[in-house]
Amino acid sequence: MHVYGYRYYSSSGAAALLGFLAAVVSLIFLVLMVYWIISYIFSSIAYYKISKRRGYQRPWLAWIPFARNYLYGAIADDINIKRGKKTYFGWILLVLNLCSTGALAFLLGDLRAGGHIGMGGYIIGSPWSSLIGLATTVLYYIALSVIYRDYMRGQITLMLVLSIVFPFISPFVLFSIRNKPSVSCGEAAYGGFDGFGGYGGYQNYGGYQGGYRPGGYPGDHETRGPKE
Repeated sequence: MHVYGYRYYSSSGAAALLGFLAAVVSLIFLVLMVYWIISYIFSSIAYYKISKRRGYQRPWLAWIPFARNYLYGAIADDINIKRGKKTYFGWILLVLNLCSTGALAFLLGDLRAGGHIGMGGYIIGSPWSSLIGLATTVLYYIALSVIYRDYMRGQITLMLVLSIVFPFISPFVLFSIRNKPSVSCGEAAYGGFDGFGGYGGYQNYGGYQGGYRPGGYPGDHETRGPKE
């Protein structure tokens, strides 16, 4: 009886531990889901407002998965075009995100197949998925630096570093600058270096009164540079 009681106690303890771990995992999952929803909303509002004020004809793409990745990159592309530099962040980010999802789907399909092509799926899917994810992340932060330098006041490089170290803050930083004046659109001028390798505060540029002029992105309108 004593041995049986000991086994019963041990089984109860194991069940309690598993229940606790399950509760912790569920709580973490719930927190991550809440964060994802909130960050999606904040970043979508930021993309929508920034692209709309720059004259983009389809700012509602900010709310659509994958299309929002293109819109985010297109904002950086438009900034670069107005500075005399042509980039393709929008299309590249769109393709990379689609490829990343395709690689994940391949791996999941491989698992559903019972692992019969498991090693092949791992060799083909996992390294490619990792490389695509890395390329997407690098390009995202390059585009983010372009946007920060066009809209932010002071400590731009520091804020970019913080966004890289703590990536969960970038949607909220973008949300906070959604109504800031744009240097490339001629609403503000750079106010000197911020001490971290970036540009500092803005000066009113005396350019466009009453908001942004239609600018737009490649394929939408004729692009323009900042007012001299």
